[in-house]
Amino acid sequence: MWSNQPVQSIRRILSVGGVILSAIAATLFLTGGGRSGFDNPCQPGETNCVVLAAKDFSPQDGSWNINWPGPPRRELTFSDLEHFTVNLQLDRNAPQTFSRDFLIREDRWYGWDTLGQFTATFAAGSRTPSISYPSQCCGATGSPSGTPNPLVGSTFWVGCTKRGRVKANGRYGDDGNATIRLEKVNKSDGIGVKGKFSPTHTVNCS
Repeated sequence: MWSNQPVQSIRRILSVGGVILSAIAATLFLTGGGRSGFDNPCQPGETNCVVLAAKDFSPQDGSWNINWPGPPRRELTFSDLEHFTVNLQLDRNAPQTFSRDFLIREDRWYGWDTLGQFTATFAAGSRTPSISYPSQCCGATGSPSGTPNPLVGSTFWVGCTKRGRVKANGRYGDDGNATIRLEKVNKSDGIGVKGKFSPTHTVNCS
């Protein structure tokens, strides 16, 4: 009579192997081997995952109205621009130095369009970043005269073009009003950063 003992033995081996592989996968995830850097939830005990406890921006002068130079209307210069303070803060100290790009996005009728971009770099041990904002990005062909490249610190700028259109360091929008937000760009570097969108705010050329 045929015995099923070999089959049972194979099943036991496969079962034990599955447990071992699951344990290895969990260990790799918690120690960084499986961390993608995307918006995965932070796991208990994980040391290389942080949460953006604050993600917002606000005008330095307190007004969401953007200066429209003139009349007579003229091309933008750096002194015309409205500066917005970036408020990004981690829930704990950064385990190592890392950076994330953030898009400045406008809510258009067909979806979210990109007006600009900056890079936020968190130094090891810090909770707030340094912001690097290039003078142009994202298909732009020019920038306001006198604009630093990059603007480094804690702000980004938005202006109003001669034709009355909202403009960041990318291509200008379609009119003088824009509902905008910040959007974190995912990156795979061994650090998990949870949190992607800021609240929306509306700016106006005036």
